[in-house]
Amino acid sequence: MRRFRTVMVFVIALLVMGVAIAGAQDKPPFKIDKDKLPFTPVGLPWWIYIPHYDCSIEWWTGIVIHNINSSANQYTVWYLDNNGYPVGYSEGALTALQKWVHVVTTADTGGVTQGFIFIESELPVIAFVNFGQNTATGVGITTLGPFISWCE
Repeated sequence: MRRFRTVMVFVIALLVMGVAIAGAQDKPPFKIDKDKLPFTPVGLPWWIYIPHYDCSIEWWTGIVIHNINSSANQYTVWYLDNNGYPVGYSEGALTALQKWVHVVTTADTGGVTQGFIFIESELPVIAFVNFGQNTATGVGITTLGPFISWCE
């Protein structure tokens, strides 16, 4: 009886976790109140928040934005400092299913070497971020993603 009760508690816990995870899929993994950002985004409806970039002497950051649509898509990439203030941006348009690949440099970020990235787009996009070390061995490359855009 004791084993049965333990198994039942475990099964109920798994069900509750499954419902909680399934219910969370329609919301961003964390809440970004765009109205409280210290800058005004362009206002494109779809957005992605990437929590870190580093373009210091020791590190590099690469971004890939993939237009997953069968039509053209405008985008703006905002580079923010660690306090959330804009220090630079890139904007453009992607044709159907096109990718934009870019290595973040201090020319993009106004000389700021670390911060956040905020991407806006007219239609949904997927983004990936690569981090690597500028060392003689070239080890330590990490890929984060996919980041999937959200629309509020």
